[in-house]
Amino acid sequence: MKDSLLLSFVILFLLGCGKLNDKRNVKIQTEKNGIDTLNVVQQIEKYKVIVEASKMQLNNFQRDVYESSEGGVAKAYYKGEDTLKKEIVYYGEGGKKTVDIYQKDGKFILIEDKDIVYKDPIYVNSDVKVSDSTLNVFYLDSKQKLIFWLKNGKKVPTSKYKIKEEEIPLDYD
Repeated sequence: MKDSLLLSFVILFLLGCGKLNDKRNVKIQTEKNGIDTLNVVQQIEKYKVIVEASKMQLNNFQRDVYESSEGGVAKAYYKGEDTLKKEIVYYGEGGKKTVDIYQKDGKFILIEDKDIVYKDPIYVNSDVKVSDSTLNVFYLDSKQKLIFWLKNGKKVPTSKYKIKEEEIPLDYD
């Protein structure tokens, strides 16, 4: 019993240290960007929670998309003229891609892009097993510039932002 309590304490301590380290990384990035990146990221996360909590009350529409081998689906949630969130799923025989886009005042502020690779193609095995997945989370400022990037939960060095910024499609219409 004592061992499990001690182990739990150690795990919680290590997890807490990891969060502090992430916050230090954001503060270092703040100094480089000249903006309070930590504050902007926190505001975006709060906005995401608000949108998710109100999804059932928002107007929405869904349409098929054909940009992948097996097609896909796009769903948009909006309030009045303002689109708040887009959920896009592209299907392929070897995997799928999901993209969740949060928008504010017509501009992208958060993009969660997940690539999932299946162990076997769908036509070989209908019981799909995931062999790999990658989650990129992009935080954008009001000028649509990449200000913070997480890949599989880990901060990506700011030296890679400029190249990635050019690759991020800002036209998921």
